[in-house]
Amino acid sequence: MIGIILAAGIGKRLMPLTKDVPKTLIKVGDREILEYIIRGFISVGIKKVRVVVGHGKEKLIDELKRLSERYGFDFDTVENEIYRDTNTGYSLLKALNLDGPEDIVIVNGDVVFDFRILKNLVAKDGTSIVVDNVKKLTKESFKVKIRDGLILSMGKEVPIEESSGEFIGISLVKKEDYMIFRKILEDIVSKNVNEYYDVAFKELCKVKLLNIVYTNGLGWTEIDFPEDLEYAKKLVKSIMLEV
Repeated sequence: MIGIILAAGIGKRLMPLTKDVPKTLIKVGDREILEYIIRGFISVGIKKVRVVVGHGKEKLIDELKRLSERYGFDFDTVENEIYRDTNTGYSLLKALNLDGPEDIVIVNGDVVFDFRILKNLVAKDGTSIVVDNVKKLTKESFKVKIRDGLILSMGKEVPIEESSGEFIGISLVKKEDYMIFRKILEDIVSKNVNEYYDVAFKELCKVKLLNIVYTNGLGWTEIDFPEDLEYAKKLVKSIMLEV
């Protein structure tokens, strides 16, 4: 199993904090977001990590070297060289194009989460996404409409009243679905390089049933705005972050 971290973006809504570094290197408490994610991977036995880099790539690679020495994991990087003009769909496709089929766990590089969420995810037998079914939704939430195990729609434009929750940017693609998932993502990116990779799960759901792993109140947050960062600093004091 390999852990993939998408960390190429500029993070312009957090400027000036992200002026010279990618968002994943912002500190939350005494650790950077990246370190929390790495520790989460290690907590479920993932020792192989791939990071999609772009903005501030040199500093990110230097930090990965430091963390790999500290925690004993192997890593490689793939560059999204057009990160200013693309989105997570393109970034993830760059990472997937390097290997043959294998189990992959995908985590957005700006997410801090209770490690039990990841443990619940990797325990699943099939391809799965994590959805928060407790958090109050907003217009900015990446909402998911689910009926009878099928993803009917995904995105910020999904009406709150029709939503089943928010996709939190953590997912598992099993080896047996790897090639079809990659093909779906290729088709999506060929039409729109600014599309989120999340949409690939909606398309995959048309050909096979996905597992929905609900957070059921376990803590997490993505960090897009300064207020998210302040919330994350409080959150890390109360959630399980043990290796």
